[in-house]
Amino acid sequence: MSSANVSVPTGSGSRGAVSGSRQGREISTESSAEVRTDHALGYFVLRVGMGLAVMVHGMVRLSIYRQFIDATVKQFSGTFLPVESVKLLTYTLPFVEATVGFFVLIGLGTRYALFVGGLFMVPLLFGMNLLQQWAIVEIQLVYVLLYFLLLVFREWNDYSVDALMRRNKR
Repeated sequence: MSSANVSVPTGSGSRGAVSGSRQGREISTESSAEVRTDHALGYFVLRVGMGLAVMVHGMVRLSIYRQFIDATVKQFSGTFLPVESVKLLTYTLPFVEATVGFFVLIGLGTRYALFVGGLFMVPLLFGMNLLQQWAIVEIQLVYVLLYFLLLVFREWNDYSVDALMRRNKR
């Protein structure tokens, strides 16, 4: 006689599992705590990767600040955008990227850092669409998606400065 795993609803809305055996082999299932840990670890990897990419992007731009500004202004010179609006964004972008990236990387003020980072993607998307740089638009949309996912699944942000501060408040 063989038995199989059966998913059992629990009172908290999560699902527990009952293990059994099939032809003499033990079938194990993960507990909800293990699943929670996996979600938190996955979130951590995504958050750290995103934060590092954005932070280093900003730091590289800061290291070539003047060239970055000049090249960007030149790139948009053939568009209807006023030079001053292009300069304003280019002056601030590397600082925002480096700061947002750092906060996302360490998980401090995660909600706000993700929101600001996602919001900053809007003028970047506008600019690349205006220049018809479709490959860059696609990459930027991936960043938008990652900001969205990190924001929506922030409940799994267990390995962060935010989580450490929450634990220390208790």
